[in-house]
Amino acid sequence: MTAGADVQKNRIEVDVWAWGRGLQSWLIDHVVIEGGPGDPACWQSLSDLLGRTWAHPSGQHLTIAKLAIDTGYETSAVYAWARQVGFGQVAPVKGLEGFNRASPVTGPTFVDATIGGKRLRRGARLWSVATSTFKAETYRFLRQDRPTHE
Repeated sequence: MTAGADVQKNRIEVDVWAWGRGLQSWLIDHVVIEGGPGDPACWQSLSDLLGRTWAHPSGQHLTIAKLAIDTGYETSAVYAWARQVGFGQVAPVKGLEGFNRASPVTGPTFVDATIGGKRLRRGARLWSVATSTFKAETYRFLRQDRPTHE
């Protein structure tokens, strides 16, 4: 499973997706964490979500393999949280305008981040996403016929 998080002024919204063969996907959960980036409890709830499990119909319990979090709002707070929980499960992302079919996701790029006004030797690991490429691909998928189940 993967998740995408969007940081807003008064909340963080997270969509959790399960993936199957042939790029099949299912929205498993939509979580709204109240409080916003200035509230430590909000970040703790997001951290807790990383360890949460969801039951698969087979009885297996699944966790989030990777969570992408948008860095467009309160960038330094997002970097600080991602650094705290670790970049193994969390990927800070930044949307870029335009198309890049050859490389729709690039990175990571080590970006400078400050904590308490000090420069870090190695900044946060930022992934850049060509959003127009993914929007066009999504629209293309929406025009396809529904798959038949055999």
